[in-house]
Amino acid sequence: MRFLRYAGEPRTKEYIIEELEKQVKLGCSGVAKHVKDSQTETGVKDGYTQFWIDELISRFKQMKKDEPNRPAEEIQAELVQWTVENRDKIYGCVSVYDSRMWSS
Repeated sequence: MRFLRYAGEPRTKEYIIEELEKQVKLGCSGVAKHVKDSQTETGVKDGYTQFWIDELISRFKQMKKDEPNRPAEEIQAELVQWTVENRDKIYGCVSVYDSRMWSS
């Protein structure tokens, strides 16, 4: 079992962003249950980011339907790359946070 938060324990901005990034990456796998499990486990869920997670899951499924012989890992990699290129769109809800946190 992964790290569980205790009731009343404050979450930092960094923690929330990290969890949202993990959820988006899980969404790139096309499996909604993985995202939901992460959200339940961590208690982190953002409505704005959820829109993009749902979109990524739908895109994965459509891409797999369009190209059934294409490896899932290849589709996932393409979607992950899209999230990197569209970071401002996906994490617009947390854009009020310190921009230094986005530099890698």
